[in-house]
Amino acid sequence: MQKTIVRVVLVLLGVLLATSVAGTLLFRGSLPALDGRVRARGVLSTTTLERDALGVVTVSGASRADVAYGLGYAHGQDRFFQMDLLRRAAAGELSALLGSGTLHTDRELRVHRLRGVARAVVARSSADQRLVMDAYRSEEHTSELQSHSFISYAVFCLK
Repeated sequence: MQKTIVRVVLVLLGVLLATSVAGTLLFRGSLPALDGRVRARGVLSTTTLERDALGVVTVSGASRADVAYGLGYAHGQDRFFQMDLLRRAAAGELSALLGSGTLHTDRELRVHRLRGVARAVVARSSADQRLVMDAYRSEEHTSELQSHSFISYAVFCLK
């Protein structure tokens, strides 16, 4: 009887250890890389992102577009899930992610047609302004950062 209890306890400890290791690896894999170099087609010259001890980012580059690209990249690293959720909320598309519980909110927000308003603002912008906006929201860094967002969505959808 005592041997059975010891075996059950050892099996439970093994399962707990394996779950802890798997969870740690999964969560760490969802974090963006803050060190190293990234080759980016959207940047014309070297752009540097430096973080201080508190994680506050400083972006430096040769042009406004390069700095905007770096800032968009840093914002994506720090807030990709939040930015995507707010984009969906403004467009009235939360139900696509969260289910029927947010249909009322989606209906209320869709009447404002914020996506169309944003497109109109961009269309009226100067070429220089569009260059900076396009650099900030570059598809290149968005797709890279999306690969790290699994845990944010998984944890959020479990609630």
